[in-house]
Amino acid sequence: MAKAVKERLTELQMEVLDCLSDDQEDLEQIRNILRDKQTLYTETELRESLKILIQRGYLRCHEPKGFTLQRVEHPDFRKLARYWFELTDQGRSAL
Repeated sequence: MAKAVKERLTELQMEVLDCLSDDQEDLEQIRNILRDKQTLYTETELRESLKILIQRGYLRCHEPKGFTLQRVEHPDFRKLARYWFELTDQGRSAL
């Protein structure tokens, strides 16, 4: 089943999932990891990939609240730079 999931995801979407395989990351950290891996993308493509992965249930968003992160049930996609991202079970199974 994971193979069918991989076929529907773009290379960039798979790279984003891979960036999150060990830990939660924010947009800046994801950019840095992708740059280190020499992944080619535009900022628009990265933001669109995150949006799609969230909408399809591969990622969850968290927002800083004091010294903790709180889950965001209905993310505002205009605020992606503020969020931290985490794989869901579905996202983990796609790797």
